[in-house]
Amino acid sequence: MGKRPTRTQRVKCAPVQPKESLTQRLRVLGAEIRGEDDAGRKYENLCELWLVQGQQRDKFYKVNEEWWLEGYEGRQTLEGAMIGDDETKEDTAHSAAFLRSALADSALAASGRALAALDVGAGLGRVSKAVLLPAVQTVTLVDQSAKWLKAAQTYLGHDAKRCSFVQSRLEEFQPETSFDVIWIQWTLQYLIDADVVNLLQRLASSLRPEGTVRASASRWTPRTRRGALTSRARRSTWGCWWHWPASP
Repeated sequence: MGKRPTRTQRVKCAPVQPKESLTQRLRVLGAEIRGEDDAGRKYENLCELWLVQGQQRDKFYKVNEEWWLEGYEGRQTLEGAMIGDDETKEDTAHSAAFLRSALADSALAASGRALAALDVGAGLGRVSKAVLLPAVQTVTLVDQSAKWLKAAQTYLGHDAKRCSFVQSRLEEFQPETSFDVIWIQWTLQYLIDADVVNLLQRLASSLRPEGTVRASASRWTPRTRRGALTSRARRSTWGCWWHWPASP
């Protein structure tokens, strides 16, 4: 055994690096990010945007909830859920192929276990019906609207028996079980950035080994017809997925 250091001896220790906070990381990573929101307000950096979002968080969610209750929930049909986008078949076909590829690239397909999926912001259940249920055994649909979840049970038909339905605001949602597939589509835009980060962290903690998270968002773009500007069309402009490795 080595000798204990005396009081006069100096013991060399590795310097302790302070844990970088999310705010510190934001200042570094978001310094060069600038742009404008959907209301046309310009931001010189990401910190400025997050500051405004934090200050107006309650107002933002109140307006958002009123829109869902008074406008969106009045259209409990597939067309209403797509808000005028007529390319739902193309979208779900692409998503189904994406999921098949993701599962094939992982060990899930050969695991033999019953696969469970989480549909975040499920709405009517369009993604659950066309994408998730053909690929997994059970699906949990989470949405803030009780009306949409009730409509989803009818829309899913016989497959509703393989589903569970959870009413929860996404900024407050805490998964109570684990999943092999977590699907988030056209949903994150209804949250402020800080709540998106927190939600993704909670979802990641509920992902099983070899599981997959798929997230996509959209941007409204003008649609033209015969040279005239008409209604805006929704297009998926980015998508990403994470693969969770198996535990050693």
